[in-house]
Amino acid sequence: MTRYVALAERDETGVWTGTVAGLPGAITQAGRLSELRGMAAEAVEALTGVPVAAEDVDVTVVLGSVEAAAAELRQAS
Repeated sequence: MTRYVALAERDETGVWTGTVAGLPGAITQAGRLSELRGMAAEAVEALTGVPVAAEDVDVTVVLGSVEAAAAELRQAS
């Protein structure tokens, strides 16, 4: 089973944007943070064609730039 990390960032209007680390193009938005996990799983599945359960996605809230956080995660791996 593959685990994914969605980096979540809230914009000035209150919308959450989730970017799946290591999977270019896997981006989604949700009105509530609690919805983001499932939406990210759907984005991964749409890009890869492989079924992904919401439980396979960890959501990390980013207080700064999503790009900077993704770069840090790549370096840590």
